[in-house]
Amino acid sequence: MAAAQTCVAPTTNVFDVSAAANCSAVTTCAATLATCQKSATCNTVSSCYGDYVSCLTAVSSYRTNTSSPCYAAGNAVYLAQLLASASSSMNGTALQLSCGYLLCQLQNASSLACGTNLTSAVCTSARLLPSTTSAPLTTNPGQNTVAVTVTIRISGANWTLVLADPVKKASAVAALLADLAALLGIDVQFLFISGLVAGSLTVNLSIYAGSGKTADALINSANSASGSSAWMTNTKNVYATVGSDALTTLSVSAATAAPGGSTTTGVSGSTTAAPGSSAVGAAGVWAVAAVAAVAALLA
Repeated sequence: MAAAQTCVAPTTNVFDVSAAANCSAVTTCAATLATCQKSATCNTVSSCYGDYVSCLTAVSSYRTNTSSPCYAAGNAVYLAQLLASASSSMNGTALQLSCGYLLCQLQNASSLACGTNLTSAVCTSARLLPSTTSAPLTTNPGQNTVAVTVTIRISGANWTLVLADPVKKASAVAALLADLAALLGIDVQFLFISGLVAGSLTVNLSIYAGSGKTADALINSANSASGSSAWMTNTKNVYATVGSDALTTLSVSAATAAPGGSTTTGVSGSTTAAPGSSAVGAAGVWAVAAVAAVAALLA
């Protein structure tokens, strides 16, 4: 019988399934794994583990529903994906270390006693950060036209502290994308944050065509944020870690893109149709727009 591995818990355990016991999506992942393991051999069990990891990363789709029992688990995975996508290597990221810890525990608990460390085969970028061609990813590719550009200025004396800290900055990007998607009533995949500038916080936003809403409707929704803080629920939570002053929207400037449209660069794929619903986060595991935004902003 193979000796048990020594499992080293990461500082931030993204896949803490015991803490997510109330999330039905996580328990479904575990049930599927258990079924797969019943007929697995040492040659096939890595496939069971790989599907399990992919299932857990898909819980990130719950990050925009704060009332869901899966919200905390989904948000943890999403933030870890943002940080990993902006890193020069997956090695040493919370996402990769958490996956390795999960695999170590699974193998130690397995009755197969295969004696082979499967972490390197399962905890890959393809599993943890789906590519633009992986299902169920929905992409808004590089060829997509920008329909509307928005500049929003948000009050706050301590945004410099947020942007100076890579973790807080990634959290702010994730929060802004979620809040702006909810404000506009479209999926987050159609949003791209091209710049964040501190003083008060200036957010430069592009909205891709194909979201299911007209340019006029998007502009009206963006303008409705002026003078308000009600739309920035997640953003306020991030800012509260560095400052207690109240946030509000100081100004909004929204306009249709230049005739012919501008295009994004660096992301390849095929054009996606508008989602069947405008519910935030309904489509897919990972928003390519978010990856691109964080990769640019944290470079």
